[in-house]
Amino acid sequence: MACQETENGRRKCERYWAQEREPLQAGPFCITLTKETALTADITLRTLQVTFQKESRPVHQLQYMSWPDHGVPSSSDHILTMVEEARCLQGLGPGPLCVHCSAGCGRTGVLCAVDYVRQLLLTQTIPPNFSLFEVVLEMRKQRPAAVQTEEQYRFLYHTVAQLFSRTLQNNSPLYQNLKEAVPS
Repeated sequence: MACQETENGRRKCERYWAQEREPLQAGPFCITLTKETALTADITLRTLQVTFQKESRPVHQLQYMSWPDHGVPSSSDHILTMVEEARCLQGLGPGPLCVHCSAGCGRTGVLCAVDYVRQLLLTQTIPPNFSLFEVVLEMRKQRPAAVQTEEQYRFLYHTVAQLFSRTLQNNSPLYQNLKEAVPS
């Protein structure tokens, strides 16, 4: 989740999660908050228990608290932390990953693009003709206005560059003699 319930005095998102000691009934679903943790100053992790009829399962929710609508966060670090944490949590259960902001365009698009590129890096399937522009273009075929503003697009480029840099640093033994192999 990349928004707050209210931003600049305007309602951006309905609270669909329970608060402490306040179970939430949403249609046939009963939702209770089992744990809330501040992972960073900007990211909150909630563990919810969702019950439908007699079946109950945990649901994890990550909320980025300080990403301005139509704007960008002050740093890529927390966004990368959030995407990594989401994927880590997803591995704990059978459910899909759901990403949203207020309209599902700008902030959601940036998070989805970062996650997509991260998955390409982890699976070592970056195509030789990789283009972040093409990634966003493909996303916009499925969700118009994904990565909504020029500022968000620049932030995405910066974040992906940081992701590549981290990946190369983690694989440094593979690349430590690269300078020697490149002709002058």
